[in-house]
Amino acid sequence: MGCFDSLLQKRWVKYYGGDAYYQMHGLTATQDGGCVMYGYRFDYNNENRYDFYALKVNEEGLISQAVQAPLNPSIYSLFPNPTSGELLLTCSNCNPCDLWWLRLADLSGRTLFQTQINTEQAIDLSSLADGVYLYQLFTSSNRQVGTGMVLKKGG
Repeated sequence: MGCFDSLLQKRWVKYYGGDAYYQMHGLTATQDGGCVMYGYRFDYNNENRYDFYALKVNEEGLISQAVQAPLNPSIYSLFPNPTSGELLLTCSNCNPCDLWWLRLADLSGRTLFQTQINTEQAIDLSSLADGVYLYQLFTSSNRQVGTGMVLKKGG
C-alpha cells in the first residue's frame, strides 16, 4: 500500500502479509485518514485453509487492528457473503424450526444488533453502511457454533 500527497509524491509504502497468499478484494477509507483492507488469504502452512481477513491501518500505514476468520464453517452457512442487504442462514443436520442467536458487531467489537433467527429467516442488513462486520452465532442453548465476518457492499 502506498500513500501519496496531492502532487502524487510518495509519502510512504508499506507491505503486508508474507505468511500466506493474500488476495485483497476491497479497500475502504476511514474518517481517521486510514483505511480498512479486506479479502481472502490462503494459508499453505495450515492445512491449505482459506480465511477472510480485514486489516485496519492508520494514516501512516501502521496496522491498528487485524481480524481473521475461517471460511469453512462446519455445520452452518451465512450467505450471500459479500451481501448487498440480506443474509440467509442454512444449517446441515438442523431442524428448520431451531432458533439461533446472531450477534453482529463492527470491527471495534461494538455490538450493532443481536437477534434470534431460524434457518428460514432472512437477516436484513440494508440499514448498515458498507463495510466489514463480525458475527457470532449461538444455538438457543447459548452454545457458540461459529464466528466470522460479513462483507456488506453495494446496498
